[in-house]
Formats: sequence, structure tokens, C-alpha cells
Amino acid sequence: MELGESREPTATEIIMDTQTEIKELVKMALLNVNSMITFRESLEKLLDKNLQEIKNEELRRTAKKSLEQFAFNQLQQMNNILDLKNLPLIVVFASQIQNNTKKAFQVEINNLWQNIGRTTVNKAFSQLGNSQAMVKNNQSLYGHSELVTRYEEQQDALNRLRTKTRLVICDTHSDCSDRCFPWQGRVYSLDGTSGITDDGREYVPLEEATNVIDKYGYKNGLLGFNCRHKLMPYQRGKKPVNVTKREQTVQNEITTKQRAMEIKIRANKEKALSFKGIDNDKYKLYRNNVTNLLNEYKEFCKMHNRVEYRSRINI
Repeated sequence: MELGESREPTATEIIMDTQTEIKELVKMALLNVNSMITFRESLEKLLDKNLQEIKNEELRRTAKKSLEQFAFNQLQQMNNILDLKNLPLIVVFASQIQNNTKKAFQVEINNLWQNIGRTTVNKAFSQLGNSQAMVKNNQSLYGHSELVTRYEEQQDALNRLRTKTRLVICDTHSDCSDRCFPWQGRVYSLDGTSGITDDGREYVPLEEATNVIDKYGYKNGLLGFNCRHKLMPYQRGKKPVNVTKREQTVQNEITTKQRAMEIKIRANKEKALSFKGIDNDKYKLYRNNVTNLLNEYKEFCKMHNRVEYRSRINI
């Protein structure tokens, strides 16, 4: 969430922030004598505190299960890569650092990393930075949350429309997906009827647009996965802005690139946090990457007259 915003965080933002905090817990568990006890207690408190803000009960349960599994999987993978045999790192050199300063503590960590091997350490913490909590069908929890939240919003809006009108118009987006392009800008009925409007536009049941089956066997047409289209009550003579196929192709490519840039920025932020306190050179490298990528992102958005989605790159 951006500084100064008063809105409540979305479920997706809560999940991504929690995932980042879990990565920090994993890192600290590797530096804690009572790692597993502390880790379990801290994880439970973190999930209970953060996830209670998610209003959708099913999504909240899914998130908790996924994030719990993610946390313990990451701890195990880090131990396996570093070949620690499930022993916290501090056990290896606790006697040397109990009364040392923070600087001396970092020296001991660096010595330990050298013994393990810099390549192995980089592999472990890069893996931690790149890791994502997952749900079924090899889908990220982040992606799943986006789908559930958007679908819920679409259904709420549709239910409100059903109490007000029989005919609706779908708005148009210049950067919409190929899946939605044939369906946007058209008139639909909410009562299953077909016909011609007073101003000569054909309308069909909304289900013809929404019940399209994708290659995976899901209903995934208009208002489907990640769809941002909105329906509005039909008004005689009122038509959405027409979008040509050529314009849609160009704008969709810009949107795709913008999303890729946001993912890359967040990934570098995650890596920087993973290496913080572990490898200062790597930490600075990824922080510098973030600075450069943010500048590129701002210029890209300015060039293409796009809004900067800060909530997608903040952690």
C-alpha cells in the first residue's frame, strides 16, 4: 500500500506481505539456537495476525495452508542446500559470538559462509528470494488470490446489476486480453433473452460470453480469470469507445511488459531482503538493481501514459 493511502489492503497485498515476512523468519531461523521452536511459534502468530484481515473465508484457509507449507518447505530447502543437517547456523559457531558486537557477528557469519562456499550460499539465498507460495495446479498463491478476489468483485457487481436492470453493456479496454476482445463493448441480457435494442444493437444472454471454455477446461470467457471488464446498465444511444484489433494488440503488449517489469522489481526487492545481513555485496547489488529498475519503470509508464501500480512492487 502506498504512503498516505487510507484504503484497506487487499487480500493479495496481505498475502504477499506475509510471504515476505515468512522469508525473513526462515532466514532468522537459520541463525537461532532454538530455531524450530521459535520458528513455529513466530509463524503461527504471524499467520493468525495477518490473515485475519482477509474477508473471504475460503481464501483465508487456502492462504494459511499454502503459507504454512511454504514456510517449512523453504526452511528445509535452505538447510538442504547449505548442508546443515537441520541444525541452525548459530550452533556451528555460537561459542565464538555470544559476547561479540554486531560487526564481529557479521565477521563470523562471513567466515561460516566461506567455509560452506560462497556459490552454495548464493544459491540458497537466491532460491529463497525467488520462492513463491503455491496452491494446486502449480499456481502461485499470489495468482490464485488475484483470481478469487477479482471474481468475487465481479459477482458482487453483477448481483447488484440484476436488481436494477435487464440489459447491460460491457465497457472496453484498449489493452484487454485476446480472450475478452470479441466480447467487450457489446450489449448483454441478464435474463437469458436475445433480441435487438431500441437503438438497433443485438444482445444475447451474458452467459454466451462468460461460459466460454478455455483449453484447460475452465469457464474462462468475459469476466473470467484476471478480467478487469465491468458491466454497466444499458442506456439507449450510449456506446463504449470502439477499440480496433490493431490498437488492442499494441496496448496489450505494453501491459504485458509493464506487468513483467513489476514482477522483476519485486523479485529483486525480495532477493535484497534475503541477502540483507548475510552478504552485504549481494544486498547492495540487488538494491542497486531495484533503483535502476524503478527508474526504468517510471520512464516506461510516462512514455506510454500508464499509471504506476506501486502496490504491485511494494513489499
